[in-house]
Amino acid sequence: MGELSKRFKPIIFIVFLLSLIDLSIKVIAETPKSDTTTKKLGINFALGQKYNSGDRLLIARIVDKLFALAEVKQSNSFIDSFSHHTHGIAARVMSRPDKSTKYYWIAVGYDNDERFETYYNFYVLPDKMTIKYLDTFTGKALTLAEWRKNRKPSDVIK
Repeated sequence: MGELSKRFKPIIFIVFLLSLIDLSIKVIAETPKSDTTTKKLGINFALGQKYNSGDRLLIARIVDKLFALAEVKQSNSFIDSFSHHTHGIAARVMSRPDKSTKYYWIAVGYDNDERFETYYNFYVLPDKMTIKYLDTFTGKALTLAEWRKNRKPSDVIK
């Protein structure tokens, strides 16, 4: 029995190490589309990061708040119409608070089998649920009021 367990120790150790790796998690939340149908809104978590249930609940609250923004709702309607009611807007957690930042960085856009197409980038301060728009051209985090004031009609995804 001792020799058999020696042979399986490396295999057990490898299985244990593989169980620690969390490559990609996709959570789907059912959200009412109308009285008769529902659509799926997805949250993709960044590759290689571990999320506990508290993180996931907080991220779901953040995403709910982002999905309630008028601009995101408009983009969701656009995606819903061109996908023949099979897809809705999706969110991807790009990063979360760490030593260098207090914000969650959430990309919002269209997710399909080929790629994630980012429409908006938001920073969210979790304790106050403060939302800022990340201007990826300038690298500046703008308040929603600043972002809305400076947007051009061509920036609207509809």
